[in-house]
Amino acid sequence: MCPVSCGQLHLGLVALDANGRLLWQRGDLGAAWNSPAVDPDDGTVFIAASATFVALRPENGAEKWHVSTKSWMYQAACAMDATTVYRGDNGGVFYAIDKAGAVKWQFDTGVRGPIYCQPALGANGLLYFTQAWSSDVAPGARGRLYALEATTGQLLWQYEIGWSSSSPALTADTLLACGDPGSGKAVLYAFKGH
Repeated sequence: MCPVSCGQLHLGLVALDANGRLLWQRGDLGAAWNSPAVDPDDGTVFIAASATFVALRPENGAEKWHVSTKSWMYQAACAMDATTVYRGDNGGVFYAIDKAGAVKWQFDTGVRGPIYCQPALGANGLLYFTQAWSSDVAPGARGRLYALEATTGQLLWQYEIGWSSSSPALTADTLLACGDPGSGKAVLYAFKGH
């Protein structure tokens, strides 16, 4: 038996205790088509709601702050460090939002492809992310893997890998990213010494 009205189509964001009991629910955030992130320091919950990025109190789900974004942030996830949350939107804009709710910087890829992936944040202070195709993408546009400096949002490099909704992965000395360069088949790219 499900303790949280499983028959509802849109539950929004639901918080359960370790025994599966409902703590709180935020149905007003819309359909939860993205992954929440939890701050390991204070438990703040970060999630997108349409064209808004929201921080919620862990004990009751009350809003701490929200930031408006240029496009929706559905089907996406965050990366974070001690002070900042990083996430892309569905219109090709990537954000760094400090944990107090201020936008530190934005990076516009210039391509209307959504950023569905969870960005990879390296120990070297670099952020890596990919873009997926959508019907808003201009003809001839190409999907890329991007590398940004986390503190400033400066583009360090980009590499054409094709459209991707997969998250890049980091090992000690290799960056892995999957993309479709137009062949209809996924290709795995490995970058050494990222």
